[in-house]
Amino acid sequence: MLDNGGSGAHRFSVKLINGRIGYRGVTHLKEFGDLVKAKSFFEAKFFEKTHLHWEERQDEPVPNKYVVVDLMDNNSMKKEEEEEGDVKKEEEEEEEEKKPQTKKTRGRKKKAEEEVEVKKEESEEEEAEDVDQKVKDLMRCICDEDVHLGLLKQLKFNEAYGKPIDCLSLAQLQTGYDILATIETSIGGKKAARSGTRSRAAPTPSKNPGASTHDTNKYYSLIPHSFGFQVPPKIDTLAKVEAERELLDALKGSIEASMEVKDVKKEKSNKDIYQRLYERLPCHLEPVSEDVAGKIGECLKMRGPTHFFKLSYLDAFELKNPEEAPKPAKRARKSAPSTTKRLLWHGTRVTNVFSILMNGLQMPEGDRCGLMFGNGVYFANVPTKSANYCCPEVSKRVFMLLCEVETSNPLVLYQSEPDADDMMAKKKKLSVYAAGKHRPTETVEINEIPAFKSGLEQIEEESQLLYDEYVMFDQDRFKIKYVVEVKVEKITAAEMRGQ
Repeated sequence: MLDNGGSGAHRFSVKLINGRIGYRGVTHLKEFGDLVKAKSFFEAKFFEKTHLHWEERQDEPVPNKYVVVDLMDNNSMKKEEEEEGDVKKEEEEEEEEKKPQTKKTRGRKKKAEEEVEVKKEESEEEEAEDVDQKVKDLMRCICDEDVHLGLLKQLKFNEAYGKPIDCLSLAQLQTGYDILATIETSIGGKKAARSGTRSRAAPTPSKNPGASTHDTNKYYSLIPHSFGFQVPPKIDTLAKVEAERELLDALKGSIEASMEVKDVKKEKSNKDIYQRLYERLPCHLEPVSEDVAGKIGECLKMRGPTHFFKLSYLDAFELKNPEEAPKPAKRARKSAPSTTKRLLWHGTRVTNVFSILMNGLQMPEGDRCGLMFGNGVYFANVPTKSANYCCPEVSKRVFMLLCEVETSNPLVLYQSEPDADDMMAKKKKLSVYAAGKHRPTETVEINEIPAFKSGLEQIEEESQLLYDEYVMFDQDRFKIKYVVEVKVEKITAAEMRGQ
């Protein structure tokens, strides 16, 4: 309700928006000269839409009625956390002031003030430092909100509501994950995945169809979607659940990047905004040498025979953590390169790249039954397989991660197994190797770690899988080595036959 009163009598308005999913609604203002009447009208309208009284708004939503959505924005949440921190700091300072000042404490205070001055001088000196322009361009690409919005639109996100950071909070996304987990359980979870329903077009019969419909409605009320004038589809298969989780992952990555962009814009600094974004990363990025660039480009030429696009090299950056400082040279003989480490590909949407650089490659959110080999991080030796996860059908250029992966002591599988992580643990294995029919045979060493480059052959094994996959459940067994910018070009069926 809005109080439109000025110096004279107060006027109160109740704001109403009529519309449908996928389109902006028409706004109406119902005016009242009395606050009690305005509240009464609002509460009656609220009950009409939700079948809940206003004081019951936190209760479980009523089936087939409107759902209450908490629209607290991310900036408010962050501001609350900052204010709590400021209050705590002020309290500590007040306590310190109350303590009797001795010669010793005065000396400590003076020393602390001197240290602050030194740090200030150092930061001013750093203002002059600059990062490579290529690195700034990378930050510009992976934090571009317009690029994010275009990709999210392809995932059925309703862009009419604006940028994700303006209409969604991370708390809402978490609720979305929880609702999808409930739907997944009603479908049958891992039992449905084992029976192969993950890839079927027909929905899995639910133990409680009414509850499944209700949960679908709750989810669509929470996360803006755009289906035009079509009826929003019921989320009733594991494939649909996984598709919605991919949307939530992309939204989460986009919001986290946007929050960082907003933060750096508030800073008073002479530095370029993209340099400041880069400096927030817990790692260093350096353009690769010509030798490494050539080898990565060679690896990208390999294409799976079922993939209707080809990849070519645009740029690459080596990722280095601050703690990985060069160690003093030793006279001991150089050890042979590891025979079990491999450079493998991981594909992700551009919305997620900045978040991954900030937080590292994380295990999937929640217990995802729709994944072929359980809740792990997936890698491939054929680049076009990983590029499929970057939305190549809508992007002319994508970003892929070339990662160092420890592949020793794997559990070898030839078909989908949602319980692969449990099987692996029982057999005391350290990872999962899903062996496909098409396997590369030639490698090239990039900084002493082998990467697959060509020689894709069809192996005579009764595997139900087309390509190899490596699935890791321990984050200590892999790390990002290179961020690779890749050009995607579609090829025709005739071109495929000619190759």
